[in-house]
Amino acid sequence: GWGSVEGRLGQLGVYFFSRLFPLGFVVMNSFIKEPERLAAEGQRLHNELVQASLEHYPVFIKCAQSSFQAMGAMQNCRSITSHLCKNVDALEKGCHAFAETGNQWKAGRSQAAHLINNHSKLLELLEVPQLLE
Repeated sequence: GWGSVEGRLGQLGVYFFSRLFPLGFVVMNSFIKEPERLAAEGQRLHNELVQASLEHYPVFIKCAQSSFQAMGAMQNCRSITSHLCKNVDALEKGCHAFAETGNQWKAGRSQAAHLINNHSKLLELLEVPQLLE
């Protein structure tokens, strides 16, 4: 048995390669010199391809569907990559703005922490003028 559709795809590729090139380059060179023999071999290969297509129709359909899915995925990848490339500058500016805002918040928190740590001293200093009156 040929097994699953995916397994048959690999076996079918090996099958066609062995059918297309059974005798190697030397024999192909002799076909070029003999046009009638080349035409007969071409017809034989065409007939085998048609027969294999009919026998293994689901495999050919699955192969075509897989090819279309792969092309769609590649097109989607190209689209996403193009979109990302167009927005790199804006992303870089946004990252710098985020970092600057973060540094400002950090400085503000540091000042607030310093104020909290010195709260009691500030209250004492504010009471001094009242005591002098």
